[in-house]
Amino acid sequence: VISGVQITSGKTTKLNIALDKLTNETKPGTLAGKVYINGTKLKKGIAGAKVTVLETGDNTTTSSHFWNKGKYSLSLPPGNYTVRIEAEGYETVEISGVVISSGETTKLDVPMDETTEE
Repeated sequence: VISGVQITSGKTTKLNIALDKLTNETKPGTLAGKVYINGTKLKKGIAGAKVTVLETGDNTTTSSHFWNKGKYSLSLPPGNYTVRIEAEGYETVEISGVVISSGETTKLDVPMDETTEE
């Protein structure tokens, strides 16, 4: 927001504005990987898994459902996160200490075990 600028009808007003360059420190990072069935040779993906990301020390969450053979990708601000993966018929997985760095991709492939009925 720039204040104190006067515009007069019929006259040209020149204004110099300094812009800050976007640096790697302000660029988001990416969390990407695959949610798959534990114990399968080809890491068979789990369609419809829900990936929820909670920023450490904050109540901010980001979540999404992924239907593409268990593959997921989320753009996130740099920080430390806890990642929770849920899928119908599978044990919920929670991973703490996931670090997202500015301008980089953090790969996180997650094996899931099928739930057992007792």
